[in-house]
Amino acid sequence: MAGTILRPHFFMHNLLGSAASVATDGMLFMNLGAGRLSMIDSRDIGEMGPASSSTPTCSPGKVYTPSSPEAITMEQAAAELSRALCKQVNDFATPHR
Repeated sequence: MAGTILRPHFFMHNLLGSAASVATDGMLFMNLGAGRLSMIDSRDIGEMGPASSSTPTCSPGKVYTPSSPEAITMEQAAAELSRALCKQVNDFATPHR
């Protein structure tokens, strides 16, 4: 039985590992420096699974790496968290202003 492999890179949910430090210290501890990650929500992967098996362009045996349209830095992620939480959030690896 042939199958299609979905191999995501980084789940947005991984940021929840810093929830306590964001809440108490306003700090996002994901030491990535200036590196960029293309994050995806696991629910998006869940929706892709059935679609990949019923879409003619997704051939059995192929490997796909689903991701977001844009790779972002942790500094950008911290800025988005700041906006969403109405609280200053800093990335550990970024010099604080």
